[in-house]
Amino acid sequence: AQVHVNFDSFEYSHPDDIFSFLHGSKKRHNCQYRLLMGGENLGELTFSRRKKFTDSETVKLEYLLSSLLNPLHNSLMYKQAVTNALLDPLTGTQNRTAFDSSMGREVSLAHRHNNPLGLIVLDIDFFKKINDKHGHLFGDCVLRDVAREIKRVIRDSDMAFRYGGEEFVIMLSNTSPKGAKLLAERLRKAIDKLDCCYAGKRSPVSVSLGVACLEKDETETRLFERADAALYQSKDNGLNQTTIAS
Repeated sequence: AQVHVNFDSFEYSHPDDIFSFLHGSKKRHNCQYRLLMGGENLGELTFSRRKKFTDSETVKLEYLLSSLLNPLHNSLMYKQAVTNALLDPLTGTQNRTAFDSSMGREVSLAHRHNNPLGLIVLDIDFFKKINDKHGHLFGDCVLRDVAREIKRVIRDSDMAFRYGGEEFVIMLSNTSPKGAKLLAERLRKAIDKLDCCYAGKRSPVSVSLGVACLEKDETETRLFERADAALYQSKDNGLNQTTIAS
């Protein structure tokens, strides 16, 4: 026999994800369930409606939810695997694969809606010398500290990527050239104040940055090339500075 329980809304949330899914309109009465499987918290599910749920209806809901646990667990594992594949494990920023897939999408959206889009390419100064002097574990600490500052300074709408080695890219949606330059300078100054320390060793850190903003009909490749060229101009002009692409 088919089991039916009428409701006006259901809401799902997971403790490890800052996300909540709501379908329908919340009402006064609700049934809330914490979904557990093998001691693992799979999240919470809440049903609501105008009138109270009867005891027989809650029994039906619990029966239906018992069949949800395995597929929900598998879906969460798959989601985590996809997320991990797009993250740099050392710095916690998104990786080169994520950048490649995001860049084309963001450029296309910016052109379609005529929105500004900025790009910052950032490179840690003298990183090879830091590694040679203090060792690769110290270099890893520098990368983590720089990534932490990047994530602290940028806005929630911005995206940070470790492009490779000691190079990071920050994508700035709906950002004017002036705003992109201001953010790049805030990043540079914040990182310049870092005093990285590991195993009793210390080292100051600085970065060079290149900034470019999307032009009419410009491709994602050309946008990156201009930002990257501006970065190398910063390096050629003495490091620890920001250059705006022409």
